[in-house]
Amino acid sequence: MEQRPQIIKTNENTDINFTFSLLEQEMSNNHVLELNDYLYKVLKSARSENTYFEKKVEQVGELLVGWFDFKSHGIDQNIYNVMYCTPISGKLLHGVFNCPLDLVEVWKPVVLQVIQSIQDVTLEEGGKTDA
Repeated sequence: MEQRPQIIKTNENTDINFTFSLLEQEMSNNHVLELNDYLYKVLKSARSENTYFEKKVEQVGELLVGWFDFKSHGIDQNIYNVMYCTPISGKLLHGVFNCPLDLVEVWKPVVLQVIQSIQDVTLEEGGKTDA
């Protein structure tokens, strides 16, 4: 699949997944709110049958990270999803997490910790996030 995420981390049962893609699209802190809103609206329009929960933009160190979570319908169960975006080295880091909805109480705090741990190490080398 051409649009497959660059990095996929999954468990042995393949029902708990983190994906990460660093896209060539220019991105800065100034665009996080707008992009997060856009992704949310496009997905909500395309998949109105999903149930949408929170939508936030948070400061994580020097970065702004936008994220939202929602319930989607799988073949045999409901799925909990989190989609997030932030600038890394002037490019767009786009990530997705999903797990069975019945595991949301266990995994939502974990995915929020992952989001809070995102760092742009190029900032230590003089990179910018507000361009």
